[in-house]
Amino acid sequence: WGDAGEVFTLGTRLARATVALRQQDPDQAMRAVSRIDPTRGSGTRLGPALREFLRQWSGHRAVRSATVVIVSDGWESGRPDLLERQMARLKLLSHRLIWVNPQAGAPNFEPFAPALRRAWPLIDDHVPGHSLAALQSLAERIAG
Repeated sequence: WGDAGEVFTLGTRLARATVALRQQDPDQAMRAVSRIDPTRGSGTRLGPALREFLRQWSGHRAVRSATVVIVSDGWESGRPDLLERQMARLKLLSHRLIWVNPQAGAPNFEPFAPALRRAWPLIDDHVPGHSLAALQSLAERIAG
């Protein structure tokens, strides 16, 4: 990855995944990433994780003027207002804010999750993440 980008997981806590993803073998890289956050599956707390991310990284090039991609269904187990405030901060720092939602590929999708509804106006691009074609479209958006 070098200076090309940074990758973080923001499930129940903030974890930097960039080094783990430097593995040449994709299976090894994914195993390394899965070992980063042992609390995975314990509910999503994006607000606190984003707050920690911004405390540590807001002054770095990894955030300033970057395209930031968040992949989540938006079901926040923390306070929706905290996520909204952190998304507003991230929006001010970043060049572009993309939210990839695996549920957004469903017909008549609406952002029902309270935290996602509050963050929705701050997001530049809302992208479905339910299929390989959707993820290929995401890659094109990031590149272009």
